[in-house]
Amino acid sequence: MDANLAQKANGAILPVGQQWRSVKLRKVKQQPEKRHLKKESIGKNKKGLGMEDRLDRIETKVDKLSEAMVEMVRMEERMVTAFKRMDNIVEYQKKADDRLDEMEKQAIVRGQKIAFAERIFWMIVTGAVGLCFVFLR
Repeated sequence: MDANLAQKANGAILPVGQQWRSVKLRKVKQQPEKRHLKKESIGKNKKGLGMEDRLDRIETKVDKLSEAMVEMVRMEERMVTAFKRMDNIVEYQKKADDRLDEMEKQAIVRGQKIAFAERIFWMIVTGAVGLCFVFLR
């Protein structure tokens, strides 16, 4: 049965946390395959159900379990992809935040230079106006 599950998952089942991109999963058949046993070897249980019916029910359940495992693998692959995207977004935000911090530092330095230049400008204008009044007297 383990070989049947591995075959339906199209390869060995990998441990959780690994990259699933290399594993290509094929869709499991909707109807389980019927095994035909010899009529002589089939016995009846207390309820009157044959061993073939019991085996079919067990096989159906195993097929459902294998489908669930395949879906879990697909969901985990989607989660890994989403987590990688989130990591990339966080890295991009960190870079943008670093650039913004650098721009703020440059703006502070430029603001100080502009304030100094403005003070010198008003000193020169005040001196020129005072000089005009001295000569016009």
